Amino acid sequence: MKQSIRWIGLAIAGLALLGGCSESSLTGDGSNFLMVSFQDTAPLDPLYKASAVEQVKVTEARIVIGRIQLEGSGNPFNFRTPEHEPLIVNLDLNGNFHDVGIVPLQPGTYDRSLVRIEKLEVADSSVYNANPVMQDLSIRIEGYLNGDPDNTFVFTSELDEEQQHQFDPVTYVAGSAYHLVFRFDHRNWFSDGEGGYIDPNEAQIASSRSIVEENIKDGFDVYQP
Repeated sequence: MKQSIRWIGLAIAGLALLGGCSESSLTGDGSNFLMVSFQDTAPLDPLYKASAVEQVKVTEARIVIGRIQLEGSGNPFNFRTPEHEPLIVNLDLNGNFHDVGIVPLQPGTYDRSLVRIEKLEVADSSVYNANPVMQDLSIRIEGYLNGDPDNTFVFTSELDEEQQHQFDPVTYVAGSAYHLVFRFDHRNWFSDGEGGYIDPNEAQIASSRSIVEENIKDGFDVYQP
């Protein structure tokens, strides 16, 4: 496991290089590798509903990710442990993959994942200092309302919670490369559940914040492309 943790550190440090990796570049002699990505599959176009807020345009969404673990028939496999620095994922709202690492994976059958959305804290030192707008937050969403770029909003959250998801069992064998995607969908983040929208500015200061947080969690899933 210590060896796996070292691989993770190198993979995260080389984040900018991961986008051009092909499947052949991920395989190794007698080893199997897993690429982990985050994705938002929602369209970039504005979304309309009949309500006081008729349109919500999300222009940027950042989420702080902590622990990532796969579970199955054998021992859990830790892609990221609590000892790792938090990872700030800036979602690509065009639906493209945001690759966050390539790691050696223990062969076995996996059917569950655990991902922690966590608040960025002072103890996170370098990541905390390098990201002032995310300090003491786990989620930051920016955008504008009703087609007016000057009618902006910023929604933030301190949500700190593990998300567990079941997926179709996948058996990873030696000598192969795999890709696992954690997917968000921002289309319903500000839905009021009745065909309208919650005003993100009001959600920032009202009890409807918890509704938005639940919508974010409900729009999160895991799949293998």
